[in-house]
Amino acid sequence: MIKLEEITADNLEDVLKLKVSKNQENFVSTTAYSLAQAYVYQENAYPFAIYADDTLVGFIMFGFYESRNQYTLWKFLIDKCHQNKGYGKTALLLGIERMKEEHNIQKMYTGVSLGNEVAERLYKSVGFQLTGLVENGMKELRYVFAKSESVSDNNHRSKSSSKRLGGQNMKNVIIVCGLNGAGKSTLGKSSCRKIELPIY
Repeated sequence: MIKLEEITADNLEDVLKLKVSKNQENFVSTTAYSLAQAYVYQENAYPFAIYADDTLVGFIMFGFYESRNQYTLWKFLIDKCHQNKGYGKTALLLGIERMKEEHNIQKMYTGVSLGNEVAERLYKSVGFQLTGLVENGMKELRYVFAKSESVSDNNHRSKSSSKRLGGQNMKNVIIVCGLNGAGKSTLGKSSCRKIELPIY
């Protein structure tokens, strides 16, 4: 199960050790730099550690740009030892759904460096679309939430797709826990719920 958890003194050192492969280093900030930014902009930063069951596999951070009135996917990485396992796509879907629910947003933005085709494909696979804007060596992408879009809709689609999957209703199981942008629990430590998303 994929889940997003707060970053605390207990897992900080492990989060700082997360690394991407050599050919990805020019495209991705280190977790140390990202957490420094989260501290400076703590009112508008939403950092989380990504876990697969009890194993730390990555880092994701969302942000709010007041000057543009935009929520963004700000930072994202999956450790080089845990890539190509489907964790990235599932974590993105989980984080996007979380931000929608907690902040009632209609759109989300992100940027991808020119030449980072792997990240661009990943973002497009979860619903981001290029806006056509290129700025400071980054392509802008936008995710627009459909008014009727919900987890229940995703589950309905997974049922209808089961015929294509040999009659099996295959899903990614993810866990949502209530945390705010500073990594503090808003619902209590036990206030987690399960979301099932279809595997396409």
